[in-house]
Amino acid sequence: MYGYFKKLIVFVREIYEGFVMKYSVRIIVIFLLSLLILAGCEENSKTSMVQSSEQGTNQESDSEGDVASSEESVIVMHKLYFDVNVTSSEDVFQNHSIELYLDEQPFHKFEDGKYYTELAEVEEGNHVISFKVDDAILNDLNQNVNVNADMSIVFTLGFNDSLDITSFGTSESIADSAIVYDSMENVALDKAIEDLANKHFVNVRYESNDSTSILDTSEWLVVGQNVSPGSQLDKAEEIVLTCRKVYFQLYFDLSFDQNIFLATYDIEVYLDGEKIDTIPHGKNFTYSTKLKEGEHTATFYKSTDNKVFSEKKINITTDSTLSGRLHSNNKDIELNNFVLNNGIADTSFEVVNVVGMQLDKALSVLGGIGFTNVVKEPSDDIWMDSNWIVTAQSVSAGTKVDKNTKIVLNSVKKEAYLSSNYVSLNMNDAAKKAKELNNEILYVDYAKNMYMTNKISTMDENEKKLWIVKQASFNSEGKIQLDFIYTGMVEMPNLMANNLADALVTLKNAEFSDVESKTQDGSYIWDNSDWKVVSQSVSAGTKVNANKKIVITVGKNDAVQATTQTSSPPLKEETQDSSDASAEKEAKAEENSVDSSSTEPESVTEIKKAEVVLPDRSSKLGRDYDSKGDSTVYYINVDGISNKPKLKNWGKATVTDGVAEYLDSLKEQNFKVEIVSTDKQTPHSGFTIYDSSFKVSNSEISWTMDLSIESEKYVEYELDIHLP
Repeated sequence: MYGYFKKLIVFVREIYEGFVMKYSVRIIVIFLLSLLILAGCEENSKTSMVQSSEQGTNQESDSEGDVASSEESVIVMHKLYFDVNVTSSEDVFQNHSIELYLDEQPFHKFEDGKYYTELAEVEEGNHVISFKVDDAILNDLNQNVNVNADMSIVFTLGFNDSLDITSFGTSESIADSAIVYDSMENVALDKAIEDLANKHFVNVRYESNDSTSILDTSEWLVVGQNVSPGSQLDKAEEIVLTCRKVYFQLYFDLSFDQNIFLATYDIEVYLDGEKIDTIPHGKNFTYSTKLKEGEHTATFYKSTDNKVFSEKKINITTDSTLSGRLHSNNKDIELNNFVLNNGIADTSFEVVNVVGMQLDKALSVLGGIGFTNVVKEPSDDIWMDSNWIVTAQSVSAGTKVDKNTKIVLNSVKKEAYLSSNYVSLNMNDAAKKAKELNNEILYVDYAKNMYMTNKISTMDENEKKLWIVKQASFNSEGKIQLDFIYTGMVEMPNLMANNLADALVTLKNAEFSDVESKTQDGSYIWDNSDWKVVSQSVSAGTKVNANKKIVITVGKNDAVQATTQTSSPPLKEETQDSSDASAEKEAKAEENSVDSSSTEPESVTEIKKAEVVLPDRSSKLGRDYDSKGDSTVYYINVDGISNKPKLKNWGKATVTDGVAEYLDSLKEQNFKVEIVSTDKQTPHSGFTIYDSSFKVSNSEISWTMDLSIESEKYVEYELDIHLP
């Protein structure tokens, strides 16, 4: 056929070059012949195609066997729709090559975590779906699919250490591959999301028209869409809905004046004709609700007569707070200073721990935060708040609640609280109890009537167990003062012929806590310096428990004879004290059995420990002193309120202001302070942990310190000073 066209072109060219007139008749004949030739070629071509399709049979043959043979050679095709839910994150596909193969040929490469759909045409019959990860075909995941109609292949693809194919199945339907999209404009966002999900759209995204976050879809209206209504979309097509917020929070923050005698009724609150709550007379009222933008009416009725009322029109355009003061009269309800303010800030607060505080201080702390409904129990027994201690609170510390939430503080009297929790505990257990009860305690030596801060810093854990709480009390600052007595074995000093005043000082310095002095003639002692010791209930040199009662007998200075002033008590006193002889012998035996090292004087070790410069007790860090172990002194503040710590940078380390002050003081004393390590972690938003280690040294001594800080709503910390 191509040759005939070529001849025709040659003839036309000749005609064009000047033979038109000479060969006009011939041209017409040639043209007609060409048309006949072309028609013949087209017929021959059709005949050739029929012959080929019938595999060599005659064109005019119409036998049934030949027709059947032709039908069997036609290839039947079907639509195959891949419908794949991808659950793996984007980084999986950045680190791995994951491909889907159809009949051992690459078909699709997964490059992101989006829902995947694709419509293909395949021959009828059996097909193999397989997967390749990186360089390996995973034959154990092969799936055989018999395609005998239009159908969908559905499965979920995940990756967790290895490829995971689940819920693999087929469906004789491809309806989800072409869904008609309806307009979502002016439809509530939550309903639009539900409607699109019911139509099987799986890639719906929504955003605000003012860049604010959409937290509650029921508050928003669809005002724009990226797809034209009526379009036919694949189920995985991305649909973006633009939304405008139309519902807002309204917060009532009202106070209700209390009348003593008249008009002491409650007030019922209605919003747009619907009752929302009742305000008890004289109580504060808070309430939160959601309203659509526009004008609304708040109405306040007398609870016993709905003819007495007042109302307030409010126009809602954003989150708002309605604040004001209600005053009840017999004939009307006054609405004073009613204002609608934008925003609803300061309506909820975080409850702090007030357990262990004096009740008056706890009420002050919670009231200072903003809580308006704090109740004390047992309410009928409490007359003076400062005489009671909070033992439990109905809302746990750290909980964030509305300021009008009822918080019940259960309390007991101070005396019962101290007696049940502290008296008779040893020093270690008292420290643990104080931490458990959120108490700040002061350590006092009962016998010497002086603070024990310095003494405790040199004690080991075993020695602390020998100090027992004799009595407990609250000081003017609300701290608990614990008076300790020593219960270890001490040597009885020789008091004979000593002035009574000096003898009492000697016993006090020896840690004797139970001392009684009496006269020979039973007279009253007005001035200790007028009397001298004539006998003592325990012989000098005897090892005795420091808690044992010591009785000393005295006589007037001018009546005491020098001959009676011996180093031992009179025989009479020994006889009186004979009941203690066996106990004293046992005490001596126990003392002798102690390792000889215990009788050695204060050693170099103690001197070396004393050289560690600890924070001054009056400093900010010193006031957070907690306890001392065998080799570590602990400074802890874990309530974030008492002696409130603040974060501060010291070199490359984040410390508290108290620690920074301590480190500066060490440098001023010519110590070298090194930052050994620092670490910062943020487990979740708003919560940060800072860890730092330090080394302190001079030419004579060195020690290390570890500081751990937790910063969330407030700062908590622990500084561990490791003794050398």
